[in-house]
Amino acid sequence: MMESEIQLTREWVRGHVSDCSGFHYRQYLLRRVGSIPLLSKELALCEELCLSYPGHEAIWMHRRFCLWHLHPTATNGETQAKKARGTTNWAEAEEAFLQRASGCGEWQDELVVRHVRWLRSVLGWTGTAP
Repeated sequence: MMESEIQLTREWVRGHVSDCSGFHYRQYLLRRVGSIPLLSKELALCEELCLSYPGHEAIWMHRRFCLWHLHPTATNGETQAKKARGTTNWAEAEEAFLQRASGCGEWQDELVVRHVRWLRSVLGWTGTAP
């Protein structure tokens, strides 16, 4: 039931990218399901939306939620951390995303700067900012 609700709201947030209430509801659902693969898909959705609709802060905030729950330091124990990381290095993937997201307008660039600041202060990211 929860996964079907996640799918329904996926389409809703695609049409309402500035409305944080849809993202907040999805966060509630994602926490209830507690699925690493669903969080990874959600991160991909955030990337798609950030690149398709640059400059929408609600998407960036939702991306942070996903990263926080996927990041190894936010998980319970090393086994869970390995599952969260999967085969992809999250830091390298995030750096590549930031490169793609940059240069899409002044406000989008400001959101990239703010996101980098969050990555560094909260997740300890040491990557190179665009």
